[in-house]
Amino acid sequence: MESKLLKNVEDKISLLRDDLIAELDESIRVMKADNSARGLLKSGATVRAVMTSINSIVEKYHSEITQHIKGLPFSHSLEFEDNVSKIVKNGFNDITSLAYNRLSDIADFAGKPELYQRVFPEVEVENRKSFQRFNNLLNAHSIELLQKANDSTKPWEIVGRA
Repeated sequence: MESKLLKNVEDKISLLRDDLIAELDESIRVMKADNSARGLLKSGATVRAVMTSINSIVEKYHSEITQHIKGLPFSHSLEFEDNVSKIVKNGFNDITSLAYNRLSDIADFAGKPELYQRVFPEVEVENRKSFQRFNNLLNAHSIELLQKANDSTKPWEIVGRA
């Protein structure tokens, strides 16, 4: 059963990746139009706006996948936390790779390719923090599942009750 649940998480991540990258692309399109109208298209503000959008979609990814995992009928196992974390980490890497390519493209578009190298560490730090928060929530969920398993009534405990 757990393999089916893990496959469900992988499928959700794939859908989220596509949706979030489309959301990032739309955000970039809107930002370009706005910054063009304000004469800021070829400025650091353009790169900063994409940086903020990337951090936003990564946070949204972790939030949505956390909710999804909590909604699935996982039971506690020794491998639960590691298996889920690896799957979510792979999705995180896919999303950030695609997003960082867009950040690099925007820096080039703005005529400030060196700005990518300056802002990338900031973006990376925020995204790593988001992943750490996810892992903390996953650990708490794992503890909750273990507690439920420990609290469940054992068949031999029913004898004598009535």
